[in-house]
Amino acid sequence: MKKQRAALDTKATSTKKLNKPNSPPTKLELSSYESLKAGTNGIHKLGASMKVYGETALPSTISNLVRRIGLTLSKKRTKDTHRAGGLTFFTWYWLPDRKEAEKALAFVNETRSLRSASLITEKESQYLLAQFPNPRP
Repeated sequence: MKKQRAALDTKATSTKKLNKPNSPPTKLELSSYESLKAGTNGIHKLGASMKVYGETALPSTISNLVRRIGLTLSKKRTKDTHRAGGLTFFTWYWLPDRKEAEKALAFVNETRSLRSASLITEKESQYLLAQFPNPRP
């Protein structure tokens, strides 16, 4: 937790902004929470952009979660057909196991605490974490 707090305080967000009550959640908090809600199905740029919270630079945000928060995310590139019939590619990102999901949950609750927002309830926490497999030994 000490390493995580240091990352949060120095790089992940501006704590001056977070310490103000009713401040909006950061992109890192939002993407962490959406990754938790998505479970092992994961999130991708189009879904985060249009359907979830308006993210337009998901790969950069994922990179920041890895570098600044210390999360490990799995990823897979998949192809799809766009409106004109050609191919397009999406990269899906997901938390690979319960250990990483616990880190993401701790980060979300810490950023919520810093901005005086309500924390994820114990019941919701248990539901979110239950979606992830235990880490391999």
